[in-house]
Amino acid sequence: MEDSRVLRLGYVEQINSKPYLTVKEAAALLNISVRSTYRLVEEGSLPAVNLYERLIRIKRSELDKVVTQFA
Repeated sequence: MEDSRVLRLGYVEQINSKPYLTVKEAAALLNISVRSTYRLVEEGSLPAVNLYERLIRIKRSELDKVVTQFA
């Protein structure tokens, strides 16, 4: 159990430095499901850029704004 915790912390630290995140990465930081993250994007609560049909990126600064708004 402790090993998976260390792996998760390493993953979170790695994506913390990225200016743009995938939906999966944003979900990991928000500690919610990928589907819930898509739902936030679809309803406009989490601003995102749709680059192609299935290529969505979320600006890290926008994610931080949403987190502080709900904190």
